Amino acid sequence: MNYVFNEDHASIIYSKEVPASYNAIINEFYEKQNASLHQPGGHIKIQFKYKYPSVGVRQQAMFMLRREGRDEVEAMSYFSDYDNGKLYGPFPPGKYCANMLVSSGRSERADIPVTIENGKTKPLDFAFYGLPAGDYTLTIKAKGYKPFEKKYSVTPGKPTDFRSSELIPVGNEK
Repeated sequence: MNYVFNEDHASIIYSKEVPASYNAIINEFYEKQNASLHQPGGHIKIQFKYKYPSVGVRQQAMFMLRREGRDEVEAMSYFSDYDNGKLYGPFPPGKYCANMLVSSGRSERADIPVTIENGKTKPLDFAFYGLPAGDYTLTIKAKGYKPFEKKYSVTPGKPTDFRSSELIPVGNEK
């Protein structure tokens, strides 16, 4: 977010308009955040940690939330280290399953059951472990779709980008 003021460096310090504009921006942000915390539904506070070394900046973790008994993802977001411990939501009350993935490791748990209640915050903790070095094959078999395979090479501590994948319905082979 960038804001420009029609002032030079010295006059910004003494300007009444600059702090007023800045305060208006901050107040609007806090009003929106406060309103979101009071919307119907509940929140999730996500905590995560990596239990393996990494070289450079870690890749973002992908969080997915789906209703219990359903396959469709209801909410998905990417989290960097700076998002650790932040609130996410609000979500309608109900029973959900939560997952968090990283490309260079594996999660300690999958399909974590979560019950979200109005006005409450549910804490979720995730821990990621590194994959041993080597070559891996990702295989996806889904009813009504052609089997899918992709090969990946893993070097511990070195993030690898996921490549997007498209499942092809049976009968639509090109």
